[in-house]
Order: sequence, then C-alpha cells, then structure tokens
Amino acid sequence: MKTERYIRRIIEETGLSKKDIEERVKEKKKELKGLISEEGALFIIARELGVEIKEDQRYIEDIEIKVSDIKPQMKNITLVGRVKQINRIHQFKRKDGSEGRVSSFLLHDNTGDIRVVLWDESTNILQDQ
Repeated sequence: MKTERYIRRIIEETGLSKKDIEERVKEKKKELKGLISEEGALFIIARELGVEIKEDQRYIEDIEIKVSDIKPQMKNITLVGRVKQINRIHQFKRKDGSEGRVSSFLLHDNTGDIRVVLWDESTNILQDQ
C-alpha cells in the first residue's frame, strides 16, 4: 500500500516516529478541510520535510485543488490551470539595501481565477514570457 511506503520513506529520511507522522497527517487533513486523501497528506508532509516521493500523474491529480476550494491557511498546494494574464516584474530596494523583485500572474481553472504572486528568484519563470 502506498501510504505504508510513504510512511517508511519519511521515517528513514527524517527519523520521525510512525505516531508523529500519523499525527501530522491528521493535522494536514484537518488544515485542508478533508480535501485531500491520506496519501495526499503524506505526499505534502514529505515535501515539507524535504523527502522526495516521486509519483505518476494519476497520483498528482489526487492532490490537485481547484481555485474555488482554496482557503487562506492552505500551504503547498497543487493548482492546474491556464495563465490568463502575466504582470510585469517590479524591482525594488528593501530597507536593508538589497534588491528585490515581485510579479504576479492570473491563473484560471473551470471554477475561477486566482492571482499568484512571485518573489525574487521565482520571478525568473516569467522573464521570457
């Protein structure tokens, strides 16, 4: 079963106990209001802990969230949609004197639109668009 493989992998990589991982799964499912499966929660937890779990596209579809289901407290979610608008990259100087960059784009799926904000190096994906 996939969940047992994921748990073993997380234990091997992090040293956490099975009980700790199961508790994190409960918390993650509660945080996401039951929108993901146990496998999806384990996948997200592994990513947050820096443990790589590779899966095929069928599994990724299990943890995709629709734009209309997004809540402010959600973290590390997977959205699939079409980019409707890309805004230009703004450069600015921080209080500490370092340079910063910020941009955003509008992502659309069949349930709505959402603005995605990118900071600093993440804006590089928009450079040649």
